[in-house]
Amino acid sequence: VDGRHYATLVFGQFMPENADCENFRRQAESMGIDDGPYMEAVASAPVIDRVLVERLLNVYSGVIDVLVRIGLQHLEQKQTSEEIRASEEKFRALFDHSNDSIYIIDMDGMILEANQLTCDRLGFSHDELCTMHVSGLGDVSHMMEVDGRLRRFKKEGRLFFETNHRCK
Repeated sequence: VDGRHYATLVFGQFMPENADCENFRRQAESMGIDDGPYMEAVASAPVIDRVLVERLLNVYSGVIDVLVRIGLQHLEQKQTSEEIRASEEKFRALFDHSNDSIYIIDMDGMILEANQLTCDRLGFSHDELCTMHVSGLGDVSHMMEVDGRLRRFKKEGRLFFETNHRCK
């Protein structure tokens, strides 16, 4: 009919409209069922446009591909998140249980984080230290050293030095 191929899907087989129904009669007979109702069921099965079915399968296949990609991205994000959390836990354990005073400053010299040993040794609470500029841990000459060290660090990308701090 108008150049399209029509078929009826019956038990996993396509039956073209002009097909010989004898195969379906033999199938009914081999299964031991009355071929009359079986052939009526075959005849009443919907006729499906093969091109339409193929288009729908392509669309569904594309949707499945997108869903699989989204699922894989979600899995990768979850794994990355778990790896980051584990890394943070290791850092926190090393940071908190170190035998050295450690504090982290930003590029302006503000203290962002300090371990408990630093707090204990200097006599400041964690909250106090995390609101201070690093120059507040020394005398006036220390303030000039801090500015010079920050400039050197920005230029060289790393810096090693020893310093003295004052306690609260």
